[in-house]
Amino acid sequence: MLASEQIKEMIEKEKELDTTTSSSQSSIESSHEQLNQDLPQRNLSQNRVIQEIIDTERTFYRSLDILDNYFSSYGKTAKHNDFLIKLRGLLPQLKDVSTKLLQNVTESIRTDLDPSELAKLRQQRTQLIKVFFTIYPIYSELYPTYLKEVREHPEAFKDIELYLADPKANAKQSDLASILIQIIQRGPRYQLLVIAIIKLNNDLTPEDPSRLTFEEIQRIEELLILIKGSIEKVNSELPVLDLKSELESKKGYQFGDFLLRPAYEYLTQEVELDETSTSSTSAPVQSYRPGDLLLRPLYAYLTQEPTDSSKKEKEEPVEKNQSTSSTNSDWGFSRFWSSSKTAAGQSTKPKDSSDFDEQAPQKSGNNDDQKPDDNNEGFTLV
Repeated sequence: MLASEQIKEMIEKEKELDTTTSSSQSSIESSHEQLNQDLPQRNLSQNRVIQEIIDTERTFYRSLDILDNYFSSYGKTAKHNDFLIKLRGLLPQLKDVSTKLLQNVTESIRTDLDPSELAKLRQQRTQLIKVFFTIYPIYSELYPTYLKEVREHPEAFKDIELYLADPKANAKQSDLASILIQIIQRGPRYQLLVIAIIKLNNDLTPEDPSRLTFEEIQRIEELLILIKGSIEKVNSELPVLDLKSELESKKGYQFGDFLLRPAYEYLTQEVELDETSTSSTSAPVQSYRPGDLLLRPLYAYLTQEPTDSSKKEKEEPVEKNQSTSSTNSDWGFSRFWSSSKTAAGQSTKPKDSSDFDEQAPQKSGNNDDQKPDDNNEGFTLV
């Protein structure tokens, strides 16, 4: 991870490039909506990657803007929350990169730019993406840190969560986690943007004036190396498995404690008492019991605890292969959960995904002939 001085130096370079950008770009800085008005732009219908990048970047910027509005209006409520203080300090830089990158990509698809302006936009875009992936590991720590903090101190995030959930805030995401996860998602999306630029450039003829120069291609290849290393670093440090093991190791609340377990115990209590009070010499009666159709299979599936029927099937191998019509607990959901069991003498190992793929019915029609429209002829992202 680079030192803060190195990051600041890269940002200063980005600012210098920003001042040399075309005047038409600076005229649209006040509004993202204005980017689409009165500007001759290329048709993106044949390149969905670029269109998706622009659309998702607008959504990402709006999310950052909503957080910025919260800190501007209710920042005093976050002064005792170290996580929110850190988020507030990092937000302006992230918002600045998102704003300028959105402007750059939207400006680059215009059809009335001269070659000198195209070269400046390319250089600025490369620098912006480089700045983002330099700070990407720092910002990606926000999401897992928040998950841990909100689990330990939920009251500390009550105000901001209520603000985001309020329809008046006009937030597309109703909680802070949904916004923070977008920061991690931007990494792979920016990577797709760079790959799409290379692909589009390769589709151009050597005589095309929009084709990248050798030096520009070299800078993009170096950028891809930085992107790959940054994404791998983030993926390796995301403590998803650690958080899961921590939850499983706790002896406190477990999934189903509030509703599923009490309901299961209540509805099956009478039956369990009757079963324990019956004589051991009496033959068991296979009849419907409360919870057989839905509650028992659902409880066993969600809590990974075997039901009585599954215990019995493990102890006594199934000897009947013929299908029978009955009203016992093998009907409905119980039959669904046990549908993957094999006949006696065969392996009881669950089928893997390849087995299901082999048995999947083939759809009729011409869907197999449909392919993504990769025809980028006549389109150039510079």
